[in-house]
Amino acid sequence: SYRNDLAVLMIGGGMLALANFFTVVVTVMRYQRYLSVGYIIGSVAAFLMSGRIVKIYGITGATLLYTALMTITTAIFAAVIVYFIRNKERENLSN
Repeated sequence: SYRNDLAVLMIGGGMLALANFFTVVVTVMRYQRYLSVGYIIGSVAAFLMSGRIVKIYGITGATLLYTALMTITTAIFAAVIVYFIRNKERENLSN
């Protein structure tokens, strides 16, 4: 009866793995101080939404929230990478 919830959690786990990969990339680029922005946004969103969503939707709400938060965190880290790569390219073109 929890097959769909498991599938959603698997997708969320994939997003977490991708977020961890992006964390390593950002760290290698030496911009790790920007990682805290993604984690703070995710933490605040989880704090504000988790109680209400779990109360209303139960385990399904928790799995969807987890997957959404991991997707948002992954998107933030990807945006950090793209932003700094584009800035680096602009610097190289201007020199």
